[in-house]
Amino acid sequence: MKQGKSYILIGDINANLISTDKKTERYLDVLYEAGFICGIDKPTRVDGNSRTCIDHIFVNHENIENIRTAIIETEITDHYSIFLSIKLDVYTTVSQSNEIFFLDNVKFSKQVAEYDWDKVLQNEDLNECANVFLEGLNECMNNSKKVIKAKPRLRPLKPWISVALVRSIRKRDKLSKLAKKQPFNSDLKTYFNRYKNILNDAIKATKINFYKNQIKNTKSNPKLFWKTINGKCNGKLRR
Repeated sequence: MKQGKSYILIGDINANLISTDKKTERYLDVLYEAGFICGIDKPTRVDGNSRTCIDHIFVNHENIENIRTAIIETEITDHYSIFLSIKLDVYTTVSQSNEIFFLDNVKFSKQVAEYDWDKVLQNEDLNECANVFLEGLNECMNNSKKVIKAKPRLRPLKPWISVALVRSIRKRDKLSKLAKKQPFNSDLKTYFNRYKNILNDAIKATKINFYKNQIKNTKSNPKLFWKTINGKCNGKLRR
């Protein structure tokens, strides 16, 4: 998998995540090792006393807080519908209008509750039913949008921190929060610790290489040389 890319596994997998067997455990191990996070852990099919989670959403995305999943209890089929939303960190109009659109969850819930879903439930064509359902959902979302002014980030970054490292640091922080919310998820804890250790090594190596190159390139210029040394020592070094 390529760094910086998002990957989604979604569908009727027929592997019960509530009561797992050896095959399902192996299936989960492979996904966790690949950096995927589980988005659905509640029953998606209820038949009498049988309650199974066999409709899955697994996501590998750098910003976990931008991911929203849900189970929609419908009677369209014998499976509940599953929902995935990913807020992408791409705003092509922010630099021009300085505005960001976001979804008002309270207003959205009210829109969904008041929407006329009869045209979905009364439609016998499954494909047409799905299209009408999505149109209704999009209408509710569009009616629930709000606009806020974007504020610039004032905290300066270290000169040696790359964009890739910033993304990795944010992912580490999100994983840390997620691991604290799921203290009994040993797979997630193992993945977080491994990711954290690899990132720490990458940060140290990047910082060392940056200052090595800076010192090497400023040897012939005493002023820049000592400026680099002071930068490395947080400005506490006196000549």
